[in-house]
Amino acid sequence: MKEANMAEEQEGQAAGTEELGLLDSIIYNGQMVRDIDDLVAYLVENTSPGDTVVLTPGTYTGDGNRDIDLDGKNLVISSESGAESTIIDCGGTESEPHGAFILQHDEDQSCVLEGLTISHGYCGYDGGAVLCVNTTPTIRHCIFTENTR
Repeated sequence: MKEANMAEEQEGQAAGTEELGLLDSIIYNGQMVRDIDDLVAYLVENTSPGDTVVLTPGTYTGDGNRDIDLDGKNLVISSESGAESTIIDCGGTESEPHGAFILQHDEDQSCVLEGLTISHGYCGYDGGAVLCVNTTPTIRHCIFTENTR
């Protein structure tokens, strides 16, 4: 099983605050990959079913870190240090709905979300934080806060 560690350099950040936004670099399969503008594309195009993606502590925001459709890949997406320190802030509103993950292509129990906080997901119908349609993912040790619908 491969592992990917996601991180961004902390430039100009206040002490104790880490807003990651789009990722600057990822360590994946022992190699540094730089200038990643879209986590969605990275996960869908550069991982294989069964891979593990480990997010480093911080708050992940913005287009590249929300509305992540795994497109049927059964990945393990987990945090390095637990849900209290690894947050996906979807930034969803009624006028601009967003969630963290979209699972709608037969992902099964080997698709795992673990140790993440998912906040501010908003969807006009169902699945504000994680939309699951005809899927059976494993979600454990996650915190869901301030999500709507």
